[in-house]
Amino acid sequence: MTTTESASRPKILTRDMVLPFILVAILFPLWGFANDVTNPLVKAFKDIFLISNTQSSMVQFAFYLGYGIMAIPAAIFIRSYSYKSGILLGLGLYAIGASLFVPASIYQEFYFFLAALCVLTCGLALLEVTANPYILSMGHPDTATRRLNLAQAFNPVGSLTGMFIASSVILNQLQVEAFRNEQRLAHPEYNDMLPSVVDGHLTQVLSDFAANEPAAHQAMQAADLVTVRGPYVAIAIIVTVLFFVYLFSKASDHILRQRPHHAQL
Repeated sequence: MTTTESASRPKILTRDMVLPFILVAILFPLWGFANDVTNPLVKAFKDIFLISNTQSSMVQFAFYLGYGIMAIPAAIFIRSYSYKSGILLGLGLYAIGASLFVPASIYQEFYFFLAALCVLTCGLALLEVTANPYILSMGHPDTATRRLNLAQAFNPVGSLTGMFIASSVILNQLQVEAFRNEQRLAHPEYNDMLPSVVDGHLTQVLSDFAANEPAAHQAMQAADLVTVRGPYVAIAIIVTVLFFVYLFSKASDHILRQRPHHAQL
């Protein structure tokens, strides 16, 4: 390949698109984090609220429901307004949904948590519907796929962070898990049983504890819900900061305000 041919090849990013690319690329970890920090809540809520597997699976249903109900409205919204409007609304809904974990933990209401997750993922849907076509349209069509792949490389950062937070900050700190571990140690015969059978025994013991000592169980439940809400409060603060960064940033504002009429979907 000659120097002339190399110079004539379209760049993945031109200099004027570097800052907009960074601003949008830092959004990609947000949905990776939300997905991987939320999946363990299925088991956590089952034990905290003493609900069935079917009920606890509603966590994932509520999480993906937000994508289902918001995907098409999100596309219509950004075509009617702009990329910047889509990002701001997405960040706003994300922050509101994460913040709703606070009243949900105070009222100790499982379905309140489901509503919070649904609102949160409505925001995620808006962010994804905005970010993907915007990244594609940031330069020459021949480099669109490579540009999107580069932005998506940031997604695992959020996923790994979410998995770490879920395992070390949520699951390992739950009092209900400590209770179940104490029961395992107190009953060595559980080592010879199938995991599903052991889980049934532990759930029954936990149910008996809730019935016989309701005040102690409620205190344990309240403490665990505070533990669950912690990462969501933290991400709500981070997302709120990002919201104001986008709201008041003047750099590349004229680009972010474009509508995706020519986005390559």
